Amino acid sequence: MFKFINAAAFVMAAATSVSASTVDLSDGNFVPGSVTYSTVNPINGFAELSDGVTFTFATSGQFRSIGTWNTGIIDPANPVLAIGGGGLSTTSFTMSVDQDVTLDAFTGFDARYLVNAVFDVTGAGVSSLGNGFSTVGSLSIDTPVSESFVGGPLNLSAGESYTFSITNPSATTQSFIFGLEFTKADVEVVPLPAGLSLLLGALGLLGLVRRRSAA
Repeated sequence: MFKFINAAAFVMAAATSVSASTVDLSDGNFVPGSVTYSTVNPINGFAELSDGVTFTFATSGQFRSIGTWNTGIIDPANPVLAIGGGGLSTTSFTMSVDQDVTLDAFTGFDARYLVNAVFDVTGAGVSSLGNGFSTVGSLSIDTPVSESFVGGPLNLSAGESYTFSITNPSATTQSFIFGLEFTKADVEVVPLPAGLSLLLGALGLLGLVRRRSAA
């Protein structure tokens, strides 16, 4: 009978694994109906779905399209999250998730000649100060680079709002975030092999017969 209990416990156990994913902010794949947008102003709010997790952003006009936004024409089909601006100002955007995740890294770079934007991430249980890009690049020709968050991965709780605050050291600072790398814990149920239930039942019956025989 002891063997039967052990076998049953083994079958019912679940395996926990960690999956790594990326929120690609440049692919134009928004959650349907989530975009706040007009032909005159940049995108002000949107949601992205990745690996079953919904990320919701409120950007106050910082989410713009690659390349064409400088001309004043905002094309939501080719976007990127632009951080920085002019006038030595501090700007911010917020993000929330619908389930617990860990942010591992951010992907992007400073625009060539317009560099040194630094941003902080704060929220429930999170304080990552002084994040920046080590690579200077160009939107049209360079590949975004992955950077780790200051202080290590950031544990985000579902339903909480997290603020990305950007400090601009000069009047011409501009940087771009293309994506956020994250992990989540997945619970994987171990499937019951065909015929194993019958075997377990037989073992249980055998244990019962042995107890009666001993009595």
